[in-house]
Amino acid sequence: TEIYTLSLHDALPILETEGKKRRQVEAWLAQAELGLLRDQPIEAPLRKALESALELGLLERQVRALTLLGQARLNKGERLSARKALIQAARLRGDPKGPVRAQLEEVSARLLMMDKQYSSAARRYRVARKLRARLNQPVQASRLGLKVAEAQLADGQLDTARETLKESIQQLEDQGRLADAAKGHSQLGDLERRAGNLTLAGLHYRKGLSRLEVAGDGDEALRRYLV
Repeated sequence: TEIYTLSLHDALPILETEGKKRRQVEAWLAQAELGLLRDQPIEAPLRKALESALELGLLERQVRALTLLGQARLNKGERLSARKALIQAARLRGDPKGPVRAQLEEVSARLLMMDKQYSSAARRYRVARKLRARLNQPVQASRLGLKVAEAQLADGQLDTARETLKESIQQLEDQGRLADAAKGHSQLGDLERRAGNLTLAGLHYRKGLSRLEVAGDGDEALRRYLV
C-alpha cells in the first residue's frame, strides 16, 4: 500500500504538468486559428504547438497544426511549402473522421485547384463535404457543395456541376443562408452562360441579386458582378 501511495503521489505533479502543457497546446492552436482569420502571422504559436504536441505524442494536434500551417502558407501563395506541410499532415493523420480530417481535405483541395488538378480537387472537396455532414455541420457541408461545383466546372463537368449547384443552393436557402445561396446562383449563371444558355444565366444572376438584397449582405463586389 505504501509503494502504491508513493507512486500515485509522485505521479500527480507529472499529470498536472502534462495537463497544463495540453491546455497550452490548445491555446496556441486557437491563437493560430484566430490569426489565420485575421490575416495575422501565426508561425510562432504554430511552431510552439507543434513542438509540444510532438513532445506529448498528441498525433491529432500535430495534424491540426500542420494543416493550419499549410493553409497559412497557401494564403501567401507559397505552394511548395504548403504542399510539404499537408503531405506531412496526411502521413500522420490520426483522426480519420473528425473535423481535422475535414479541414485537411479542404486545404488540400484548395492546393489542387491552384495546381489546376480539378478532378482531384473535386474529389477532395466531396470527401470534406461528407465529413462536415457527418459532423452535423450542414451549413459548412452546403458551402462545400459550391466548392465541389467550382472544381467540377473547371474540369469541364458542366452537367454534374449544374446538379451539384442546384442541390447546394436549395440547401443553403432552406438553411436561411441567402448570401451563400446568391454566390451559388452566380456560379450557376456563369455555368449557363458558358453552356450558351443566356436566358437561364440572366435568370440566375437576377435570383442571386434578389437573395443578396433580402439578406442585406454587404458583398458589393458580388452585387456589382450580378448586376
